Amino acid sequence: MATSVTVQVANERCGRCLEVLTPGPKRRSITSHFLYCDPCADLVSYRNVMVHQHGWGEACSTCHDTAATVYFACKDVEAGFAGLMEPLHGHSFCVDCTNILDDRRYEDELNDRNLLFCPLCKGLVLCVREAVPEIVVLVDDDMEQKPAEIVDVRVTENIQAQVQVQFPNTLETDWVSLHELQGGRLATQALLLIQAKYGGGGPNNGENVGRQVE
Repeated sequence: MATSVTVQVANERCGRCLEVLTPGPKRRSITSHFLYCDPCADLVSYRNVMVHQHGWGEACSTCHDTAATVYFACKDVEAGFAGLMEPLHGHSFCVDCTNILDDRRYEDELNDRNLLFCPLCKGLVLCVREAVPEIVVLVDDDMEQKPAEIVDVRVTENIQAQVQVQFPNTLETDWVSLHELQGGRLATQALLLIQAKYGGGGPNNGENVGRQVE
């Protein structure tokens, strides 16, 4: 049986295997808040658009003062759609500088949208993600910490919300109750999946999850 604990990531550990990251650009999925070590990035790259993140763990690329905790995913405006077929490059900024840049968006009246451009590479910013300081992981019976991914969700006959999780680099899965996830990314993802599967306003740590059970 697995239980959950919170591990401090703080831009220093791989978001998948929790190994300490070595210096230099690290890859992440364009939609992810977490950086990956090279082996883990290779595993997830086949199904995700990847970003080579520069400047993580360093001072902001603009003010050179505050820690860079906001990740941009930048695209060469001349590359067109084909630019998404190759790994993108991203630059990192602090929260305050990001807010200033956000206020200076370019208004594209023709397509009715506001565009954000990276001040370093002048590329179009496709996505902005803020790094998270911690991640909820599961601890197995051998007390080994393993970040997990959600495989499925279910509601039992006694109206308990449960989440099936799979550990990385293995086919091992385990069912845990929703409240064992103690909040965080996995709990939020599980809540959304339960809402989509069972409808309604969604559960609250396993309560009021709906009528349909398994």
